[in-house]
Amino acid sequence: MTAAEQVERIFREEHGRVLAALISQFEDFDLAEDALQDALVNALERWQSDGIPENPGA
Repeated sequence: MTAAEQVERIFREEHGRVLAALISQFEDFDLAEDALQDALVNALERWQSDGIPENPGA
């Protein structure tokens, strides 16, 4: 599985939980969405060069 496929799978599985936690933390839906999108972009870039971590959903 490629890094891009792994990021897509993790996003589908974890985005609801992570977004809810970010909304609770930031108390701002738009800011939470931006933070989640930034994290996904960073994961895709890093995983392509460094490999996929053992527990990518953590």
